[in-house]
Amino acid sequence: MAPLIYEKKTEIPCSAERLFRWHEEPAAFRRLLPPGEPVTILHHDGHVRDGARAVLLVGPRPFRLRWELEHRDYVPDRQFCDVQLRGPFASYRHEHRIIPVDANRSVLHDHVTFTMPLGRLGPWLGRLIILPKFERLFTFRHRITLEALS
Repeated sequence: MAPLIYEKKTEIPCSAERLFRWHEEPAAFRRLLPPGEPVTILHHDGHVRDGARAVLLVGPRPFRLRWELEHRDYVPDRQFCDVQLRGPFASYRHEHRIIPVDANRSVLHDHVTFTMPLGRLGPWLGRLIILPKFERLFTFRHRITLEALS
């Protein structure tokens, strides 16, 4: 099955370096989780460099799933990626890209590529449930980032 793609871009009124540093702070992972979302952080290495790991419990009780992610493709001031090692998706890759516009502006670009399990039913569920969920999640994340750095 072909992967599904979700993207969101927001211009942030600060340098790419400042935006990237904000994402590198140990508390960034937690502050970008929407309140009320059924997510528990079991473990996070506290940074986004290659090899760092995060382990989450996601979803409502009693259907919680363990989601294990690894950070990869770290490029200082420009990008890092989260790649699923084990979890709810057949495959999942989230690229966090920081694109400089000028000395005082940058673009936060989230690019997620994922494949759903469940064969032919998977893409339909991905479009119906996961893409709208990603839109709510990344709208929240971009708003929090914009407010923090404006």
